[in-house]
Amino acid sequence: MKILKLVIAYSMFLALLGCSPSDAEKAAQNLGFETNGILNKFVGDQFTNPAIGLGTGVITYTSSDLTSATVSSAGTVTILKAGQTTITATITESEKYKSATATYTIDAVKNDQTLSFETNGILNKFVGDQFTNPAIGLGTGVITYTSSDLTSATVSSAGTVTILKAGQTTITATITESEKYKGATATYTIDAVKNDQIVTFDSGIATELMVGDSIQLSATSLGRLPVTFSSADPSIAIVNSATLTANSTGTVTITAEVAENNAFLAGKASIDILVVEKTYTLSGTVYATPGSQVDSDVNHPLADYISNDAFADAQIIYIPTVLNGFASAVGFGDPGARFESSGDLKDIYAAPLIAGQTIILKISDTTADLDLYLYSENDTVNPIKTSLNATDVDSITIDSTGNYYISVVAVNGATNYSLSIGNIVAPPAALLYKLTAESDFVPFEIIAEFNKPISSEPVPALGALSTTEVLPAELTIVSGANGRPFKIALQKKLNPTGSIINSAIHPSATSKNSELADKIETILLLKKVMANENVKSASLNYVSQPMAVSDNPNYVQQWHYQNISTPLAWSSSDGSGVVVAVIDTGVFMNHSDLQCNLTNTGYDFISDINRANDGDGIDNNPDDSGDDLDPTASSYHGTHVAGTIAACNNSEGGLGVAYNASIMPIRVLGIGGGTDYDVIQAIRYAAGLSNDSGAVPAKKADIINMSLGSLNSYNATFQQAIIDVRNVGVIIIASAGNDTTDEFSYPASYDGVVSVSATRQDNTLSYYSNFGSAIDVAAPGGDVTKDQNLDSYPDGVFSTFVSVNDSGTRTSTFAPLQGTSMASPHVAAVAALMKSVAPNMTPLDFDNALIGGKITSDLPPLNGPQVRDSSFGYGLIDAKMAVDYALLINAIDPLPSFIATSTPEMAFLNIQTKKALNIRNGGEESLYVTEVSTDKSWLLVTPSSVDANNLGSYDVEVDRGTMAPGVYTANILVQSDTAPDFSIPVKMIINSVPLNIGNNGFNNIYLYDAITNEWVDGISLNAVNGTYGFSMTGVHFGSYTLKAGSNMDYNNFYCGLGESCGWYPSLMKADIILLDKDLSELNFYTSYDDEYGVFGTAAQRP
Repeated sequence: MKILKLVIAYSMFLALLGCSPSDAEKAAQNLGFETNGILNKFVGDQFTNPAIGLGTGVITYTSSDLTSATVSSAGTVTILKAGQTTITATITESEKYKSATATYTIDAVKNDQTLSFETNGILNKFVGDQFTNPAIGLGTGVITYTSSDLTSATVSSAGTVTILKAGQTTITATITESEKYKGATATYTIDAVKNDQIVTFDSGIATELMVGDSIQLSATSLGRLPVTFSSADPSIAIVNSATLTANSTGTVTITAEVAENNAFLAGKASIDILVVEKTYTLSGTVYATPGSQVDSDVNHPLADYISNDAFADAQIIYIPTVLNGFASAVGFGDPGARFESSGDLKDIYAAPLIAGQTIILKISDTTADLDLYLYSENDTVNPIKTSLNATDVDSITIDSTGNYYISVVAVNGATNYSLSIGNIVAPPAALLYKLTAESDFVPFEIIAEFNKPISSEPVPALGALSTTEVLPAELTIVSGANGRPFKIALQKKLNPTGSIINSAIHPSATSKNSELADKIETILLLKKVMANENVKSASLNYVSQPMAVSDNPNYVQQWHYQNISTPLAWSSSDGSGVVVAVIDTGVFMNHSDLQCNLTNTGYDFISDINRANDGDGIDNNPDDSGDDLDPTASSYHGTHVAGTIAACNNSEGGLGVAYNASIMPIRVLGIGGGTDYDVIQAIRYAAGLSNDSGAVPAKKADIINMSLGSLNSYNATFQQAIIDVRNVGVIIIASAGNDTTDEFSYPASYDGVVSVSATRQDNTLSYYSNFGSAIDVAAPGGDVTKDQNLDSYPDGVFSTFVSVNDSGTRTSTFAPLQGTSMASPHVAAVAALMKSVAPNMTPLDFDNALIGGKITSDLPPLNGPQVRDSSFGYGLIDAKMAVDYALLINAIDPLPSFIATSTPEMAFLNIQTKKALNIRNGGEESLYVTEVSTDKSWLLVTPSSVDANNLGSYDVEVDRGTMAPGVYTANILVQSDTAPDFSIPVKMIINSVPLNIGNNGFNNIYLYDAITNEWVDGISLNAVNGTYGFSMTGVHFGSYTLKAGSNMDYNNFYCGLGESCGWYPSLMKADIILLDKDLSELNFYTSYDDEYGVFGTAAQRP
């Protein structure tokens, strides 16, 4: 301002003088800044300090150090760095003024730095925390971090802090100076403490255990620190490391603890565990017999129910089948029974039936009476066939294919029953003699004899009976006399207006066919007469009509005889003169089909009184008193074995392979089996050698059969006994065992014993049979879980058996069983046939015949009978070949050739389409098969594996195509160059609906204590697709048995007569289940018991 003032004053002075600058020399310039001197500034400042001069000269600016400060053309200065810088302003000369310069000094310093943290002060943290607390400053200085104690906390270059232990730590941030700012530091304090510990038991740890259980304990802690476990009461549960073992019942507290460390305080958690007594779960499936069905209105209130009492409600059934039902003429059953107050008078079924099929009605309770009626689908008034027997069996054979109604009618009492439908063979002979309205007899007449004299006097003489004591009021004596038969007439014949038929039960009472109604009425009266205890005999007055009666009613079920060509052998040998010792459970000595062939030299060698079950030790009574404390649960194994060998050729049951041989029954198996010692004594006795009994039989045995044994039980003493017995000429046969293994079972595997495996109906190895290097020969053992020939019978070996009622009374019966036990007697019996015609045959002769393929037929793989395999040994025993060979043992001339086949006939049932046929030379001379042909287009035979003589295996196939249901027959003709032609009959059945599953109705599945036989647990259910799936939980450690069965009549007793029944694992005999772990797949079958084998049972004993 001073300069400006001078300029102005100077101008005024010149004016006063009256002159101008141009009139004189240019004036000196007076140039200055708005602010002069030394200016104190900060780096980064920007300001304008303009220069002011006189005149019009141009002012410019310069900086003494452009790296320190710059100046613009307007005098604006920007400070770049600290230090002193001179700014110079220069003004050019103008018209009046000279040029000039002026300067000022800038003294620049850096700015003070401001450094702080995002969070300042004292920070409260936990050990283990990690966080970032960055420092914030000015300028571009680099910030670094340090920790006052690196053992307590570390800090990263980004300011991230990790706390390592409890305590106070100072974190310092330092920023370096920059061009604009000075360096600086800042701090904050961390006050760190340890974390609270949290311990948590892992989810899934069981809080309820059973004694003996062990579990792994696991728990988590913060920081994943080690956890230790402890038990508050080691007597209940002890902890070893992390394993807890339950010792006894009770509740125990288990603690999980974590110790204190640098980061966490100590912590713990607890759980309570309840220890209960050890229990397990059993589960499995009970299978119904394939093809079985059940009456839809049985007496059990929980069974599935659909009424089938009327033709409109007829139950549709499928064929073939075994159907079980219940019918009653009166109210029956425990409280709550479906028919407790009124009877179930009839059951009506609808079924498509084929000519040749047989319906067999089997009554379970013989005090009751059921009748069987057959109606066509178009006439439900007049039955086309009836079976009105007073016995426990009725049967009807179908004459023509069609749709029918089957009616089961209750006449008296209440009973379970079975209907077996589907056979295409003739029914057993015992069923051919029956009371039927179709028979040719005189209506209203009966022929009868009485136990005492009959008197018509009001007061008969002493010892005589009045007619009212022996005859119903409807009857009167027409002719006859005491000492000979009486002819008796029904009153209806004398007075045609009366009738005794209950039309509610028998619709035929109103039948338009008066003769049929008369005959039905006659039969109903006859049955009333037969029920009187004073009647010795009573029958219809038949018109001379011969009755076709076969000697052996159940031979048709003995498929196993056909499989080994037994019928072809009988023309040459029946076993006469041969004694076969059956060393087993003994034999039911009063069996009606065995008595004819039992010797009086049998013996009981069970030395242990407790095992014997007959109250004493060794004695001369081989009667089978049972191998179970419960007589109804005994196997009566020896009786069945004996029947296969030599059941009588009479009018009962079946017959034996060597039906005229003698059986020496010897008892060695009792409760829990038998000992080697006792068996050794028995075989020595049978061979006529010294033994503990002090006796020997008058005639020693020629053959010994032992259907018994155990695995891996070699006994050198026993082996020597075998040698001793063979040395006196006794042939020894034994069963290979039912363990499905190649391990050795003894005595079958001893040297000198013929070991027998088991085959099924189709000549394949039975599922249970042992196999391996010890097998010598195969024979039919059966498989009761199958019906391979689809004859509606289970494919067991049918033989003599024992029925026991609730009071323990034994009676003769018959049953199909399975096992190598059943196979062995076939071979023993064939040996008896051979011995009968070759008395000098030795055990070595028998062995050589076996090894040489002289007495066996080959089974697949067809490698020849001389080539043994592990399943069948040297092949399937063949009775015909064996007898023929025995006849030639001492012969010189070779046996003439003849055509022999693996089966004398073939049947294709249901869905079967292909079978194998083996054709061989049955003699020793040459034989060449020239042709194998059939006489029907649906039957085809082609070679499968034949030799140069066209002998060997052929495939036989049937083409069912679109053929209608029915029974078809054909023949296979085998022709050769030297032997007579051979014909094999073939039968094919086409049914409407084949069944692959069954239904045994409402079943109970019960678990029993094996020691006390007390009930433990149970489940009851109806079948689902033929199966009964069960699961029993909470069962304690122990030994148990499983049993399943039905109670159709609801009489508080399941597994009764006519009801399904089965033990695990076999139908016939229970195995003890040791329950020390959960068990699954406890699968077994239930089936029905019947003397005709319809409901066959199984023996699993070897």
